[in-house]
Amino acid sequence: MSSWGCRVCSACGYDLDSDYYSRNQWSKGVGYSRCRTCVQEGIQSDEDGFSTARTNKATTRCTIDKSSVFADGSCRHVYLGTYTGGDRTGQMCVAKYFHDEFEHLEEDYFERDMNAVQKTLKIVTQWNQNDFISKIIRVNVPQVWQDSRSGSKFLLEPYIEDYQKFNSNSGWVTNGRTFWGRVMQALSHYSYHVSGGQFLLCDLQGGVNHVGAIISDPVIMSHNKRFGVTDLGRQGIINFFHHHRCNKYCQPEWTRPKYTCAYFERRQGTTMIRADYYDDDDDDD
Repeated sequence: MSSWGCRVCSACGYDLDSDYYSRNQWSKGVGYSRCRTCVQEGIQSDEDGFSTARTNKATTRCTIDKSSVFADGSCRHVYLGTYTGGDRTGQMCVAKYFHDEFEHLEEDYFERDMNAVQKTLKIVTQWNQNDFISKIIRVNVPQVWQDSRSGSKFLLEPYIEDYQKFNSNSGWVTNGRTFWGRVMQALSHYSYHVSGGQFLLCDLQGGVNHVGAIISDPVIMSHNKRFGVTDLGRQGIINFFHHHRCNKYCQPEWTRPKYTCAYFERRQGTTMIRADYYDDDDDDD
């Protein structure tokens, strides 16, 4: 604990060690200090609250450091950057560019990625409204930007600290004995239940803080593979539940598939199917 002691944040209401505050905020005194998270997200009081969607806000400019790859996913390179205009000025961001072999399909991928994010927002908002846990789960919502030099399009979203993966789309699970490991598995199960067995939210990854968790790059699996190459379809859903073990955050009335089977090898990375394998005949929501 810091030598400064603890103080209740005037915005989120959490009793936090002084390390959670900037020197400027701490100097404002009890009843006026806001923690770093609330300052970054523009939360002025507990009446504002944290929305499920975590966006770029009104940001219009950023600087991306492409001298080195910060992280590498199944189909995208990730670079660090800094917002240079708008409400997030000075904060860190990430830019996600598709690997060269996927660039010719980027328009379709962007559309399906954004559709998956919107479906995730709907499911997670419903989860938060049910108060299954005392923390809130938020979703990073990217925007499609265009590189002014190369002309390449990329996804831009706020940076997440202490990034980690909780589960994958093939049934892999992180340590199921941790709080967030169990919560994320329950969220995946809930997504199947609340959608009437039509969808499964998985491949959950992101970071945690005192307010809750922030997830990014979610996968939605559907019966007709409508959400792109990471949507493993009906077999993916059945495979997921073959490996899923309910925990105390799963409700006994939540539905499951009538039968399960191991169709895919469990792996921590995101499993992908061929780009020409999914069906374009989308169902209505």
